[in-house]
Amino acid sequence: TGYVALAATPLLAAPSLRRNGRPVAARASLVCGTVTAALLASTMLDPWHGATQRAGLLVTDAWIVATALTMWRRGRLLPTT
Repeated sequence: TGYVALAATPLLAAPSLRRNGRPVAARASLVCGTVTAALLASTMLDPWHGATQRAGLLVTDAWIVATALTMWRRGRLLPTT
């Protein structure tokens, strides 16, 4: 369930990004979600399942960090003090 949620997060964000005039970010989200889903699905078939699992998680983790940093820089995510 957790892996499905991780792969789905950037896919579900893409329409909102497109509506808000961020087509490049929307495409990047689609690519990220698709790559993550493919890598995590391949863990069931690939003898190197540990490597493909980590690669899939890395892609989405990088997307989450990049999204959070972008939101923070644009003032949509304010740090608490």
